[in-house]
Amino acid sequence: MSDKTTVPDRIRALGLEQGTPAGKELAWRAGAAVRDAWRKVTGEYPPKGNRPKTSGHGSHCFALYPVAWVERIDRIVLEVADMVQADRDRQPDMFR
Repeated sequence: MSDKTTVPDRIRALGLEQGTPAGKELAWRAGAAVRDAWRKVTGEYPPKGNRPKTSGHGSHCFALYPVAWVERIDRIVLEVADMVQADRDRQPDMFR
């Protein structure tokens, strides 16, 4: 197991939607929320590194977090997923 994780790693581990407009919205919003939590604690932006894309073609630069942050990241991702779902319920045409 790696000593680092990413928000997309945790979204996959939690079995949440990916690759759809709503899944992308979740990834963007959760990524920003986790980044902000990291900055609040450390005063800095998280380190970044290239990781393979989920499509298997190429790589993408992701913020890397220590595995000690998994529970915190999961909590944030689930909170954001609830907000995205609430937005989908209020505005179903937004995520087509």
